[in-house]
Amino acid sequence: MSHLNGITRDNAIHQLTNDVVTQEFDLANDSLLRVLLIKIAELESLVVINLHHIVADGWSMCILIGEINHIYKHLTQGVDDELAPLEVQYADYSHWQNQWMAGKVRDDELKFWKKQLNNVPALHSLPLDYPRPAELGVKGERKVATISSELLTRIKAVCAEQECTLFMFLQTAFALLLSRCSNEDEVVMGTPVAGRNDTALEPLIGFFVNSLVLRTEFDQNETFTQLLTRNKGDILSAFENQHVPFELIVEEINAPRSLSHHPVFQVLFSLQNTEKQLLEIDNVVWNPYNLENGNIKFDLELTATEKSGQIELIWCYNLDLFKEGTILHLVESYMALLNSILDNLDTSVLSLKLIEYEQEVESTEHSISKQIETEW
Repeated sequence: MSHLNGITRDNAIHQLTNDVVTQEFDLANDSLLRVLLIKIAELESLVVINLHHIVADGWSMCILIGEINHIYKHLTQGVDDELAPLEVQYADYSHWQNQWMAGKVRDDELKFWKKQLNNVPALHSLPLDYPRPAELGVKGERKVATISSELLTRIKAVCAEQECTLFMFLQTAFALLLSRCSNEDEVVMGTPVAGRNDTALEPLIGFFVNSLVLRTEFDQNETFTQLLTRNKGDILSAFENQHVPFELIVEEINAPRSLSHHPVFQVLFSLQNTEKQLLEIDNVVWNPYNLENGNIKFDLELTATEKSGQIELIWCYNLDLFKEGTILHLVESYMALLNSILDNLDTSVLSLKLIEYEQEVESTEHSISKQIETEW
């Protein structure tokens, strides 16, 4: 691309990278790792790495970047230094998992999930802006908000006092928000779990992540601290029974399958509290390339990322179901709810303040336009 300039070059690069990341993988015939190197100028290049999710998860990407760092540094120094040998391979993990699933672990955990998900609602009850289509699309958009360092310090103080994790606090508050907005006394959501329960698995590139179902029930007379304590126990139980693949649970409970929604849960919550590893190579400056990929797997996804003493909240929503104004309501309501919780820990959850849906969408959009960054 070095023969092009300005907007022409930028458009060509964008089109090429977009074509690469949206090209489907043929699992029977394709290589599941694709790398594209684009020469932009004499001393500037763009590297695009695309992996199918079946062979790598988010944890794997940090490993991959670290190994590229290691190899590149040694190659530029003229040293042929191989990576340290792995203690086990992914095939070993697959073998172990098959053993687990053939024995008592499978039976005990399936028994837990059958009880936990008995009569679980097939769909959430959040108000939708559009009728749910027969086949849900994957086009999404996102809003980004920030929990300030001051607010985060207060939240962590409560977590220490209540002997719970940051994940437990933020997930409980998110579940409460969904309960209040949908006027339901139970909320079901999913959360990803790393699935690397042995230190020997930590340096492996592969797909280990699993989906856990978190089912939170509400008693409007209880306080937030009481809700947090009870939900903490449910979360711990879910993580203790994380070994059974989610797909097997769906089959065992005979969950309804439809092209219009994800089975069992349609809302996802996750917390990322580890800094992403960046390429660090002598005499080379690396900057991330922002690619407009607005695909979404669920109706609504909230990802909380801890970095630089703050929490970045990324709200992703399906454009087939929600308007921008509705999500802005959720964003500000969550922030209002967090502050109300911290000020009223021993007040009933029904009395905690949030921005209600009855308020005008336009006024809400205007009031928080300076606080929320809009991104694809």
